[in-house]
Amino acid sequence: FYMNQGELRAVETTAVGRVAGLPLVRSACEMASVSYEATKETHPAVKAVCEVAETGVRAITSAAITGAQPILDQLDSQSE
Repeated sequence: FYMNQGELRAVETTAVGRVAGLPLVRSACEMASVSYEATKETHPAVKAVCEVAETGVRAITSAAITGAQPILDQLDSQSE
């Protein structure tokens, strides 16, 4: 799934973003992403279903980031 630049910057500047940036977490996410993309390219029917699901996930993620931002900001200020 893909985030726009604004959403990506918001996540990267939070505590959650810092955890996601840890080498082990980042590596696991990259491996999962590569496997997911390879599966979509190999199986066209799976690709079609995944693309529909991705659209929904993008919308939910955007709403969640917007709604959670005040909480993430508070956590971020406490960790400094």
